[in-house]
Amino acid sequence: MTRKKVEEMTEQELLRHIAKELGTIRTLIEWVLGGGIGALFFLIYLSIRLLA
Repeated sequence: MTRKKVEEMTEQELLRHIAKELGTIRTLIEWVLGGGIGALFFLIYLSIRLLA
């Protein structure tokens, strides 16, 4: 997400987006704690997405 797009969002939209991201992270943590190879791939995907 570009900075310009973030600035154009309303505060409520931004909070909703953050909540969605936190939900994704929470799901990831649950997968990691529960084990499973899918969590590893998801962690890699999330890292790439956050760094891109």
